[in-house]
Amino acid sequence: MSDGEVLRSDDLVVVRATAIDGISNGYRVIVPQEAVGDRAQGPHEANLFDIGAKMADVVPVAEVIGYIDGLPASRGSREGAPLLTGYAVAR
Repeated sequence: MSDGEVLRSDDLVVVRATAIDGISNGYRVIVPQEAVGDRAQGPHEANLFDIGAKMADVVPVAEVIGYIDGLPASRGSREGAPLLTGYAVAR
């Protein structure tokens, strides 16, 4: 078993814990669905479904990248930056 397989097998455990921490602190959590994985496809899909139903918005990576690409290039304030449709970004 490679290090990548070990890390990937625990990926959704970490994502779930981070999502719980995020919602516990008042953030709306967004999980790029293709950016996470698990050892087997069935449990992976079940976990993403559960995370999406209870604690986060699970969306395609392309949608998240599109949002990030739409942010202003400056390092200053993000005021006026477009938001993902139906999503809130904690500031």
